Amino acid sequence: MRIKKIVQWVLCLSFVSIFCAAEMPKENAAEKLTYKKVAVILVKRSGLFDRYVPVKADDKWCVEFLNKLGIQLYLKKDSIKKEFTKKDMARVLGQIELLLSGKASYLDGRIQLPSLNKSWEEFCAINQITYRDIYKGMCDA
Repeated sequence: MRIKKIVQWVLCLSFVSIFCAAEMPKENAAEKLTYKKVAVILVKRSGLFDRYVPVKADDKWCVEFLNKLGIQLYLKKDSIKKEFTKKDMARVLGQIELLLSGKASYLDGRIQLPSLNKSWEEFCAINQITYRDIYKGMCDA
């Protein structure tokens, strides 16, 4: 049951870039990937949180929603426009995996890296989360 859920989740995120490319204007493709853009894509377009998202949810709502779940994004004006890196993608996808699997442990309201792992990149590799491909897909969108 858990494997089926994970496979569905990974497939869902793998196709995020396809949906983003179809919905985003081409002039946005050259812009850097920011925390705000990633929050909107994950909350509004990934299909993972559809039942929780109001139709008129704005960018700030998406960031706050993920933060409330323990998925670490930032609300400060400067950081929300900051470039989102592959390392950030590994962390966010790892936190989502832990949240959805029910294995998340929290510290100060944030989902923590399991103690057996050295990094979020390692966690993603062990759990077969293709964070590099998803990151590339979002950057290309």
